[in-house]
Formats: sequence, structure tokens, C-alpha cells
Amino acid sequence: MRKDVIWFEWYYMVSEKWEIKTKNYNKKWYEQVLKQRHHWRDKNYLVVTLRKPWLRKNALVHRIVAMAFIPNLQNKPQINHKDWNWFNNSISNLERCTNKENQKHAYDVLWRKWHKWLRYWNNKTARVVLQYNLEWKFLKEFDSITRAQCEFGVKKSNIWMVCNWYRNKALWYIWKYKNDFTILD
Repeated sequence: MRKDVIWFEWYYMVSEKWEIKTKNYNKKWYEQVLKQRHHWRDKNYLVVTLRKPWLRKNALVHRIVAMAFIPNLQNKPQINHKDWNWFNNSISNLERCTNKENQKHAYDVLWRKWHKWLRYWNNKTARVVLQYNLEWKFLKEFDSITRAQCEFGVKKSNIWMVCNWYRNKALWYIWKYKNDFTILD
């Protein structure tokens, strides 16, 4: 199924497989699939160049697909990728959202994905970290520095510096590796 591209109805149409084609009016030119390329500023999004006789516009592919196929009944201004794969512009992966919903989705999904927390959590070379208060009373054990960082919001480098005796404390706690025997002295 194909639909016209909004604001360029006479010139372009978009398919469910997010191909954007030129229209063939009066058999003056052949239908052509437009080349999708990365956006010059944000390399994550695909963009195409749409032209009218008096206008040239670089348009994001996911916005073109959503405006054509997803009705905006609640007047939501933004479009979100559900699985956060920016190259998957299929209709089932796109949804209308508000700015608040988009930011919440980014925090829930992307925060761990971008910073690759899970890679560190499951890393076999990660060292177990112990948390002590300032009186050296044991509080908690963590699988890795990254897991401690996620729970307390302190930088990973600060915890590492305390574990390796470059600093005394980070976020009012003392952090040490589990197999570090120097704390017994």
C-alpha cells in the first residue's frame, strides 16, 4: 500500500516498507526510489531530499512514514522508535508520543543501551566490589564497579580510584575489590 507524502502529494509517495518513490505523472519521467542516506548532523537517522519546483527539503524517513500511515488523533508532536533501532522505520516500530513520553522511553531503554551497562554486568573479567562506610563497616557487595555506579550514581572512575588506593572515598563510601587483601593489614 502506498500513500502520498504530506506537503509533496504531487511529487512523491511512500510505501509500507518505507520506500519513498517519485510519482510518474504524464509519463514524463520514470518512477524512482529515492536514495536514503544518514543525516549530516545525527548519523543515526535516515533522510531523503524532497524537491518541488520552488522548494528543496531534507526530510527524515521515519517522520514521513509516520505522517502517512499513523494517524495523529491525540495531536502528539514527536515520533518514537519503539525498539530504538533508528534504521527500522517500519510502521510497527513507530509510535506517536509527547516529549515527556519520548524522554521517559529514552531513559528506560537507552540509558543502559548507550552506556552498555549490561556488557559490564555480565563481563567475566569484572571484579567484585565491596562497599564500606567511613568506619570500615561492610554494607554491600556488587558484581562490578558498573553495577555500583548504576545504583549510587557515582562515576565509575571515582570508584575505580578508591579501589586502587588513589583516593580515600567516593560518595561518602569506601570501595574495595573483594580479593584485595591489603585491607586486612
